[in-house]
Amino acid sequence: MKIANYYTREKLYQGENFSIHRALRENDSTPYVLKALDKKNARTTEIENALQREYSFLQMTDSPSVIKAIEWLDDKDYSAIVLEE
Repeated sequence: MKIANYYTREKLYQGENFSIHRALRENDSTPYVLKALDKKNARTTEIENALQREYSFLQMTDSPSVIKAIEWLDDKDYSAIVLEE
């Protein structure tokens, strides 16, 4: 599966609202983790807003104990947070 410029290589988790994948960035094959929302999901706007708040919180947090958010992705099928692996 491709989300923006990332290719997923392994699904780690599938929940009711989100899925979590190991992924590689297309241009340099750097490994990342994606927390993705499939926009076909019901209540998408509410859930997408929660995911955006999570991304904003992670961007503001600078701690070695908290995983770093690298990028926010938003394409026609998915919204996702790119996280360090």
